[in-house]
Amino acid sequence: MNQIILCRHASTQALEDLEGSGKVISKRQNDSPLSLLGQKEAENMKKLLKKTGYRWDAVLCSMFTRTRETGAIINKDAKKPLIVASEFNEYYVSPEGKDLESTKVGTARAMTKLYALFQVFDSVLLVGHKSINQTILRNLLNCTYKTSLKYFHKTMETVVLRYNWRLGDNKWKIIDHFTV
Repeated sequence: MNQIILCRHASTQALEDLEGSGKVISKRQNDSPLSLLGQKEAENMKKLLKKTGYRWDAVLCSMFTRTRETGAIINKDAKKPLIVASEFNEYYVSPEGKDLESTKVGTARAMTKLYALFQVFDSVLLVGHKSINQTILRNLLNCTYKTSLKYFHKTMETVVLRYNWRLGDNKWKIIDHFTV
């Protein structure tokens, strides 16, 4: 694998309904479908990725509805395999929002799955969640936790990573960063 497009999922109906309501729920516990805005965001990301020339051999996403729907919309024209894997789910937490999974365990499951695909695909689009995308970024770039926190705060925020020795790369690096 020499390119990974890390993309946070689009806006969901549940999170839009919460904005301004004063209610608080664990965002990790909501498996809401995309809102109309989210569907439009994903469609716009599909157009932007096509315009910029980024290609992928497969789309990877978590089991959550919001990542699967985002990935399906972006991938509609490309028609590449859509691989749904629990390894890319958010960190597991209880309904009360208390951690059930350490970051080490979450890192191990996400990176093990990703590394297993390195020999299978040259380029992937991974539609994930803020925390898992930050974890993947941190591990591939070997950067600090604080550095990784600069990314994936907005829905559809995307970071393109490349490691291609033919182009002179000697490690993974960010080659693009954008949102729609």
